[in-house]
Amino acid sequence: LKVRLDARGSTDADGDALSFEWTFGLGGAFGGSADAAPEFTFEFPGVHPVLLTVTDAQGASSTTSLEIFAGNSPPQVVITG
Repeated sequence: LKVRLDARGSTDADGDALSFEWTFGLGGAFGGSADAAPEFTFEFPGVHPVLLTVTDAQGASSTTSLEIFAGNSPPQVVITG
């Protein structure tokens, strides 16, 4: 599953420049990115946590998380008589 994440709409009340830290997978198991709008491919099906920390020039930061659902359920086969 290829996803594009986008934090370019993030703002700072003081107008400070922002830096971005994305973490893909539990504890960063799949890596991360410092891009504001990274593209990432999840290679394995499942539910994958993604964390975003945005930090301003003064060091103040805020973190949010989301879950990416990759893959789908296998089809169900029903045999009738």
